[in-house]
Amino acid sequence: MINSLLLDMFSATLPMLITTRGAKRRGVQALRKLKEAKLGIKTKVVKKERASSPITTTNSSIAAQYPARVELLPDLLDEPLDSVWKFQSYMPKRYFIKDALALHRELQSPSMYNNPSALLRLRLDLNMTLEKKTKFVEQSKQFIAMPHPFDHGQKRTILAFAKDPHIQVIANEAGAEITVEPLLVDDHLCAADSERCCSNRRYRLQRLPFGHDDRDKSTQGSAIGSDIAALVNHFRTGIGFEVIQDAINPQWGVTNVLIGKLDMPDDDLEENMKAVIQTVYPLRSPALGPFIERAVLMVVPTVMEYFEIDLSPYLPEPTDEDEQDGDDQEEQMELRKQ
Repeated sequence: MINSLLLDMFSATLPMLITTRGAKRRGVQALRKLKEAKLGIKTKVVKKERASSPITTTNSSIAAQYPARVELLPDLLDEPLDSVWKFQSYMPKRYFIKDALALHRELQSPSMYNNPSALLRLRLDLNMTLEKKTKFVEQSKQFIAMPHPFDHGQKRTILAFAKDPHIQVIANEAGAEITVEPLLVDDHLCAADSERCCSNRRYRLQRLPFGHDDRDKSTQGSAIGSDIAALVNHFRTGIGFEVIQDAINPQWGVTNVLIGKLDMPDDDLEENMKAVIQTVYPLRSPALGPFIERAVLMVVPTVMEYFEIDLSPYLPEPTDEDEQDGDDQEEQMELRKQ
């Protein structure tokens, strides 16, 4: 009974005690400010700094996207001796392309993910460094004609130029969305109407539409040729990819390329992968060391499982001419920046 009375009295006087203490503190602060004002002392205003939000490296770093690229420890063991081992203590296992395809087919079987005709994506982790520490391999966009074309599922608008009406019909039958004479381009079409353009070799010296000059003006890109149907088919079935430099670690680069579908023969997929390597590898001189540091084979849409590919049978060995090419590559980069 006494305890309950004391508790009621304390709870009734608690708000009064808090109010009195707060008023006393404010009174002391007011007296201190008045005294400092008489003495001419300026009060220092302390600004509270907001805590900076941590940088999400996954969104800003392409190398950190799954499967993320990491620096491997030098003391990792090569191969496990037992059938059960700690994954973090050993080097990642690399598979030959046919072994990796067999594993993907098993995972995509009807009893598991049930996607036996999934698209295959090859991710290449690149070493972008050059001989000078401040220079790196330039970012670039590439377009490659696969030895064994496949249905990539991408809708492309192809613009063909030909003066002969018969050649225009051939281009339309091959898959070109628009076929016109070169003289009608500036008046009726704009560069945004098409993704790729090609022209008959007869009009090589005539100017292509504004905006396409930097993309497809050379015969090396198969933009100009005598076989208009082959050029249209090249852009319709070819695969484009981009070499991107990492924003956090500029010495790293990444490119992703579709190489085929899982239900294609192993030899066809291997030749497509080889064609990709032959296109990417010359972007950096072999004399500077390995350009492709990791190759990962995945399926689209992406699942958690991936397999690293052993590219040693497909990589060329450096020669004396490659060392000279490495010096020329840096000189060309410096000239472009001037």
